[in-house]
Formats: sequence, C-alpha cells, structure tokens
Amino acid sequence: MAVRNGLKTDTVDIREVFRHVSPYIIRQWKEVCLELGVQQHEIKQLEATDFTPCPSQLAFKGLCLWYDRVGRAASRECLGVALNRCGLRRAEEEITNLESRKPERPTSSRPTSSRPTSSGLHSHRTQYARRLKSANLVRRRQHQQTGGIARPNTRCKSARSGSNRARSAKKRDSYSEEKSCEISLNMKISQVSLGSEDDTGSQQTKRDLAERFYDVIIQKKEQFCWTLEAAIDIRDVKVETITRGSMCVKCTCLTLGALESLNQMFKSRRLSAVCQSVFVTDRILELVGAKSVKLDVTIDTDELDASREVLLSRKFKECTLVHPADTLTTPTDYPSLDHIPVTADVVVIEKDFDVVGWRMRLSAEVETVRHRYTCFNDSIDLFIRTLQIIMPIGKVAIESLSDVIGLYSHLVGSSSLSSGMRTDLVREYLSTVNSIRILVDDIKAKSCQASTGDESDDDYQIMTCLISELQDMLLPKHVFEEDISVLDRRVNPAEKPFLGLICFVPLLLAKLSTVLYTLSAPEVSK
Repeated sequence: MAVRNGLKTDTVDIREVFRHVSPYIIRQWKEVCLELGVQQHEIKQLEATDFTPCPSQLAFKGLCLWYDRVGRAASRECLGVALNRCGLRRAEEEITNLESRKPERPTSSRPTSSRPTSSGLHSHRTQYARRLKSANLVRRRQHQQTGGIARPNTRCKSARSGSNRARSAKKRDSYSEEKSCEISLNMKISQVSLGSEDDTGSQQTKRDLAERFYDVIIQKKEQFCWTLEAAIDIRDVKVETITRGSMCVKCTCLTLGALESLNQMFKSRRLSAVCQSVFVTDRILELVGAKSVKLDVTIDTDELDASREVLLSRKFKECTLVHPADTLTTPTDYPSLDHIPVTADVVVIEKDFDVVGWRMRLSAEVETVRHRYTCFNDSIDLFIRTLQIIMPIGKVAIESLSDVIGLYSHLVGSSSLSSGMRTDLVREYLSTVNSIRILVDDIKAKSCQASTGDESDDDYQIMTCLISELQDMLLPKHVFEEDISVLDRRVNPAEKPFLGLICFVPLLLAKLSTVLYTLSAPEVSK
C-alpha cells in the first residue's frame, strides 16, 4: 500500500499477483479458475488455442480469464479464498509476501522549483513524449507476449478515483457473497447393522458405532466435501464444510437454478442415494466396524423457502455485466423437453404405512408450492414481458408447456438475450410445475396403499380420474385451459395471449386440493 495525498491506494497490480502466483498453481490452475467462476468451456478453449510450453504461463492466462469476467472487482482477497479452498497454502503465502514487499511511502510535498523557460519547457515536453511513447511500446509488447490484459494508463488520475474503485470492488464482492444462500443437508443414521449373525447389539453399542462413524467423517471432511460436490454435479452448488450434530453438510447455492436443481434432487430421493454412496463406503464401514449403515437426509423447508425468495428477488440491473453468480445453471446438453424430467425413481412403500402422516405431509407440500407460486406471482408482469420479447415472429400465444420450454431453450442458448433477461423467472415457473409433477407421481404411487383398492368405491374412482387428469395436464404437448375462475384477480388485456399459461399452475393446485380432499374421505382412508 502506498500513501498519496493522505489516501492509501493499492500499488500492486492484480496481474502482478497473477504472475507471482502462477508458478505455484500449475498442477491445480483449472480448479482455481473454476472456483473463481471461470466456465469450463472457456478453460477448454484456452487449452485448445494456447500452445505455450510453459505451464505457469497457461495458469496466468487462466487467471486473466477471471479478470476478464469481473474486471476491477478481481481482488487478492477473492483469489486468496479460492487458493485456500483448493489447498494451495504456498500460493497463499506468496500473496502475503508480495504485500509485505511493498513498503509504505511517506507523504512528500512537491519540491518547489523555478518556472522553466520556454525552450526548457519545450525540451521537457519532448522528453516526456518520448518516454511515454517508449513506455506504451514496451507495455504493448509485454501484453502480446504474456497474454496480460491491457488497461488504460491511470497514473495521471487522482488517488481519490483509485480509492473509489477499490471501495466499489469491495462492495461488489460483499454483495455477491450476500446473494449466495447456504443450505444445510442434515444427515443421521437411521439403521445400523453390526455384522454379527444374530445382530443383537444393545442400543448403546449402536449409538457408539454411530458416533464413531460421525467422527471418521469429520476427520476427513475436506476429502468428503470434494467428493460430494463432484457427485452432486451441479455447477453452482458448492459444498463448504461438514459439521457435527449429528452430521450437517453446508452447501452454498449461487443461483436460483442451482437451488432448484438441488431441491429436485432431494425430492426425487437421488440426493439421499448420492450421500449414501459418498459417505458409506467399504473403507468407512471397515474403520467403523459395521456391516451396513443407512443415512437419512433432510433439508429444512423454511431455509429452502428463504433462500428461494432471496435469489428470486435478484435483479439483473444490479450489475452492468453478467457475473458468473448471475448466470443460471444450464442443462448438461442443449435444453429440451427431457430436461424438465418426469421422475422415474421407484417409490418404496413401507410395511407399516402411516396414511395420516402421509396425507398431512402432502397437504404441507401443496401449501408450500402454493406459497411459492404466490411469491412468483408478484413478478408475473416481468415474466410476461420476458416471454413477449423472446416470442418468435408470427406466434401470437403460448399454448402448452412445450412452448414455454422452447422459449427457455432459446433464451439460455442466446448469450445476447440471457444477459439482459430474467431467465430465472422462466426457470422458476418450470421448476414449480416440476414440483407439482413430483407430488402427482408420489400420490399415484402411494394412493393404492392409502386406499381400500375397491374399484366400486366412488371416491376411489374420482381420485384415480383426478390423478390421471393431472398427469395428462402435465404432458408437454397438453394445450392450456383458459379457466379464469381459478384466478383471484382480473386479467389485463396484455395478458390475453398468455391466459392459459397464467391459469395453468392455479388450476393444477385446485385439482391437487380436490385430490387431497378425496384422500381424506372415510371410504378412501379407512
């Protein structure tokens, strides 16, 4: 840090930090770049187009990709956090050493001098012009050789503007961290097998074995964090740490798409299967001394709803450029109907099925979806405006879910459109529909156990017809119904081409409520 006119300014160029750090990250520079928000395809493109034999030079250019994205918001603090997460302690120390090498310069007043003569003034100007031209030539040559990022000469600018830029960069970093939402995956052991033939261990023995299992996981929590993050395989979901009580995995969701992908993974029971395969391995069972361990994974719904509301309220106008944290999670392949999936997981029904508890849970989930759509409905005008802008020429109305998915595919496939549109609103609408789809599949799978199964029962037949009708409505090619009786407001003339789309989710929720009412009938639930 240097002192100019009583103000401290950062004299260390971030590119100089990149050059000093690059030799220490040559083995993990890709992981560091991904941690900083550089996209995978950008790294592959850099490797394909760069033929430098020096690995540190490639690492330097990878870090410059991060600078390209965030500009002056790229700071040593953010780089240090990424290096810490990747376990590169030596590179962190190099940043600290680089800061300590820059001494504090005392404030010095400008020495007084006599006014030069006109000939002397002309000589000084000529020498200054030559030095400036030479410096620009050297800087341009270094830029071509090192792949550095050309920046305008700011030496002549005041220290006040430099300090303002530093403050704005700090605000942007803290703002992006504030918008990332933390989700807790609470895990506990639900079943333990000791491995003996009779398996008649006491409850205290099983409790001690469970505590031993938790201790083994906590001792190797960094390794398990990396393994679980790779197994979840959602770009904007970061596994931060694992804590006790019984065992809690802290995940950070940077985007609304990542949050909804994690939620769908949890609802479809894929998240439980992933956690089971990551934490319960043969090596862990051998260390613990157990034959088998079964984990139960839960997510706090209040925490999930609070995170969704925070991410849904984010506006693109908050930043001039699209930061990686503002980009939705794009499907692995080109978006199509297959990426709004129908859950194909086999639903296992317990022997002692709690019908009353299941109905209460269904009612709570329906109310959660209803509240979620109510929050989304506050932004319905912006959602309709987004669809109006991206609708192709000649198309006057949206008739089915396939039209919405096609518009979403076009939206995320065009960088010029997605940079200025609320793509998260379209994704939120489709995710809400998918939540209803999962509920309908669950009701269909377990309704046989919750009912008498007598086909002559009128309530059972009504429930079966309603479930079949809901499944037909959720088909991508099903034409929307314009039923304004389910709306609690008047429809604007501008919303007429989207009337079926606006009525679709409220109509689904109304039919779901009828299904729940039918399930609670004595003839069905006896």
